[in-house]
Amino acid sequence: MYSVTYGGKMLYRSGAGVLSAYELHLSETENGPAEFSFQMSMDHPLSEILEAGRAEIVVYESRDGTLLDEHEIFRGKITGIGTDFQNGKQVECTGVLNYLANSIQRPGAHRNKTVTRLLSELLEEHNRQVSPEECIYPGSVTVSGIINGCMDYMTTLECMEELLLKAFDGRFMIRRQGGKNYLDYLSGYGNAGGQPVEFGRNLLDFSQNMDASEIYTVCIPLGARQENSSIEGLDAYLTIESVNGGKDYVENPEGAALYGRRAKAVSWKDVTSPEELKRKGEEWLISNQYEMLSLEVSAIDLSMAGEEFESFRLGDETLVYSRPHGLNRRFPITKRDRYLDAPEKNTITLGKSVAKGIVGSIRSGKEEIKEQLSKILPSSEILSQARKSATELITAAMNGYVVTSPDEILIMDAPEKEDAKKVWRWNLGGLGYSRMGYQGPYETAMTMDGEIVADFIQTGNLSADRIKSGSLSADRIGGGTIEGDVVAKNLTIQGGRIDIDAVAEDQYPNVIKLSHEYTNFMNYTEIAPGEIVVRSTNAGEHRIGILSDEIVFRTKEDGTFIGFNDARRIQNMRFGTKVLAANGSSVSIPVLTQTDLNDMFGGTGFSGSNTMVSFANGDGHAQSVHIEGAAFIDGAWYATFNTAPAEGMIRINYMVSYFG
Repeated sequence: MYSVTYGGKMLYRSGAGVLSAYELHLSETENGPAEFSFQMSMDHPLSEILEAGRAEIVVYESRDGTLLDEHEIFRGKITGIGTDFQNGKQVECTGVLNYLANSIQRPGAHRNKTVTRLLSELLEEHNRQVSPEECIYPGSVTVSGIINGCMDYMTTLECMEELLLKAFDGRFMIRRQGGKNYLDYLSGYGNAGGQPVEFGRNLLDFSQNMDASEIYTVCIPLGARQENSSIEGLDAYLTIESVNGGKDYVENPEGAALYGRRAKAVSWKDVTSPEELKRKGEEWLISNQYEMLSLEVSAIDLSMAGEEFESFRLGDETLVYSRPHGLNRRFPITKRDRYLDAPEKNTITLGKSVAKGIVGSIRSGKEEIKEQLSKILPSSEILSQARKSATELITAAMNGYVVTSPDEILIMDAPEKEDAKKVWRWNLGGLGYSRMGYQGPYETAMTMDGEIVADFIQTGNLSADRIKSGSLSADRIGGGTIEGDVVAKNLTIQGGRIDIDAVAEDQYPNVIKLSHEYTNFMNYTEIAPGEIVVRSTNAGEHRIGILSDEIVFRTKEDGTFIGFNDARRIQNMRFGTKVLAANGSSVSIPVLTQTDLNDMFGGTGFSGSNTMVSFANGDGHAQSVHIEGAAFIDGAWYATFNTAPAEGMIRINYMVSYFG
């Protein structure tokens, strides 16, 4: 049962014929303003007072018809009013999120700002410009990251789309609480234990929305590479015959009857157990092959039919089960259309592809590097933001199920552990969190043997005799101090400034220990924006020798080169590949003309007298000839072979050095 008010006055109520509104349609889309439209007759009591942009339209839903059980499902304002042939009104409305299009953000730059801080600043400025009912306040923020961007007289909504949605995979959700509008910015999807969509029960229309060419009914699972192969020259992989009655495949018979037998080989190169490999193949058939599928389905909301289910909600994950289609997996609800006076027309859209189109972004390599270098914040600010984000993440988790047993405690997003995807599990072995269900893997954990496993650890002080890691990245250490030894296969330090205070050791004063040698930096090491310059004039047995004033490593849009700034040495190097046509008789082939060289180095006068070229056969399977050398003949560098290549195409890889 639904009711609609305008400025607090009743405009429509299910079953109340005197309030003659019809074709009431509510559409909700992930990360977009909700839209509500309806028509009303000319004799409706409110027909003459409706006005765009004035009083708010509010839609309520009620299950048992009592006012006490009503809750708000839409709030917004009229954006357009039309008139039909009978002088009735055709009314279009947009939701609260669209209020953000009514304010302008003045030109400015945001540097090294957290998501939470930027969202708060944008909403604060918005609220200064709009009426009280259009104010929106910061809600729960579970998306984390650092933002660098600019604004230029953009609406607040445009700013949020540009600076937040295009940079992070998050979801905007409007929430009404205490008479105020709140904007939550969430990193994941919501409750996963709600109402299922099941073929033959509440699923009305399904198959016409699927592309049968992308559905496979037979899976041939391939596991880890085997040491021995029965076919010379080909790798062998673990299969499932030994645990599957001699068959190397698993099949969905119902799906095969519907679509035919369509097979696909799927690899899991880290799986060494045939039992595990079979399980993964079966799971792929009913779940994983549908990961990028987007479905628009007609489904009955069983909660409105009196069954004990929560209503479909935008942003929640729902289980879609269709045995004939071989489908059994969870999809997020990314769009929902409700027809208040014709529920048989209701549809929901399931799948992540809708959201991907909104939040996807492409950055150049140069912009990505600048962004990464700007992400180092003072440790105090990082810790403060980490505490705030953790508090908001925990306080925002209002949905969930706590299940206890004699040997463990579970907190899940579904009432049964077999159905749960997000799981906290606490038992004698430790405490862990899984995003892949009860069986794990548990990528965040504290175990009984004293180990802490986590992608990120943020803390005020970290004291350790030794930090050991395959890769220790300094942007994960919040700008604090590491005392003791840092043992790492790869140490990445990013930031505007790096200070190294060296301590005197034995007879070497102020040394930096590199590998097994001592190196004195008597002058200085300078890291400047855009380039790294190292200068040293020290003498001694162990030193860094710079034969010229500077060495330049630079990447440009037209290629990568190394410059030694010495005419007697190599100044530039270029690398590349070409696919050329061999005539079947000649033992040489021209690869780089003098024009190619001039274009490559951006000048004139490049020839065999000041360049040196090395060639290699780029595809020995296609043409097995051996390249013996290179020669500059008649204004071009030729690759010479031990025997004439066969007629056809051949790939040549090259390295060109220019020495001035």
